[in-house]
Amino acid sequence: MDGMKPIIGLYICEHHCNNKGTAHGGLMATLADISLGKTAGWSQEPRVPLVTTSLTIDYFGAARLHDWIVAETDFNRVGSEMAFANCYVRSGDKALARASGVFKVVRLR
Repeated sequence: MDGMKPIIGLYICEHHCNNKGTAHGGLMATLADISLGKTAGWSQEPRVPLVTTSLTIDYFGAARLHDWIVAETDFNRVGSEMAFANCYVRSGDKALARASGVFKVVRLR
């Protein structure tokens, strides 16, 4: 990726929210999972297909209707069998969650 750091984000719409008007925690977990796996897989040439084996997320805050949230991966390591990555989910300067993932490297036949 030549030092580029992908940022994956989304705009919080009504269908992303729970009855309190905040984004579902599962939505943030999904965003983190996609960002972690894609960033780790894209860090290799050729790109490496990965499947999630473990995802851990700690929530710090909530995203609200109309917020723009992003998942930024700050570290990744891809080995021959497993890959490891960490990211933060943010809205502007506000950290909403921290996630870490472990992924199985998929060997294509």
